[in-house]
Amino acid sequence: MTLWLYIKFVNYSYLCNMALKFIKKHFHPEELISIPFLLLFIIIHIVYKTSINLRPAFLYWIVVVTVFLLSVFIFIKWFKIFYAMISNKVSADWFGWQDALFFRYLFSIGIILSVYDNLHDILPLISSPDKDKYLYLIDSMVFRHVHPTVFMQKFISAELTDWMSFCYLTFFFYIPVLLFVFFFSKLINPLRILLLAVSITVFVGFIGYWLVPAVGPSYFLANHYSVDLGGRAISNFTSQTISALSATRDVFPSLHIALSSVYLLVTIKYHRILFFIFLPFILFLQISTVYLRYHYIIDILAGYVLAVLAVWVSEKICAWWYSPRVSLPL
Repeated sequence: MTLWLYIKFVNYSYLCNMALKFIKKHFHPEELISIPFLLLFIIIHIVYKTSINLRPAFLYWIVVVTVFLLSVFIFIKWFKIFYAMISNKVSADWFGWQDALFFRYLFSIGIILSVYDNLHDILPLISSPDKDKYLYLIDSMVFRHVHPTVFMQKFISAELTDWMSFCYLTFFFYIPVLLFVFFFSKLINPLRILLLAVSITVFVGFIGYWLVPAVGPSYFLANHYSVDLGGRAISNFTSQTISALSATRDVFPSLHIALSSVYLLVTIKYHRILFFIFLPFILFLQISTVYLRYHYIIDILAGYVLAVLAVWVSEKICAWWYSPRVSLPL
């Protein structure tokens, strides 16, 4: 009996090791997070008999961003080939297996975007009632006299609102910039850490939206505000864009805070130049989450905690996941 159990254990361990080696060889860790979430949302759609779709506004922005990324990619490749020709260096191929890896990294981001867009229809089906009163209560324990979003009224001006709105919109540009810079600078390990940290942050954030649905201060505390944010073309464009793309209950934790903090944490360690370029815009972006009345303070604190944990966990996972490898995985 003991011998039989030992043989079974050895066989089980062998099979587990083989399965783990297969998974590590053929999958990236961010894919193992993204794909199950995508399948889960498909199942939810089937159970509730809803259609899987992308909203026209969201689809429009995906097309615009995709065309932009492809254009930049082609421009960089053309520039590298042209530079190699005029400097008598070995010319790079127009499209090689490493370039295919770039588009594989984009795949996980595409899954994140598709899942996020479907949150707009799914969250009302699976979520409990809004939790704004609890988030506001937590804030009120610290800010007893006036809520920070109300306090910021004394600083409101049309120019400041436009600037805050602009910084809030820069949120969408950091990941493409980092993707291109890290990939074409051959900073593959930082890129892996970045993408895994982004995936962890986003999907934990999605769980937060489900467990703690909330509409945010701009709606819940509407009767507390006596000054309109004002603003001109930039702020109007920002509000329309956010309204068109938001999941309506995407407040806790603040992914604007969490993801922008992930970008700072990764760049301060792996690319100091980008860190100092990003820093002023991200600082205003994070202030704008309060100024523009999108988030409670507890959302922001949760975003900071999530970012630190996501980057720390991602560094540990990537060090373990890719350490046995010599070549880049495909």
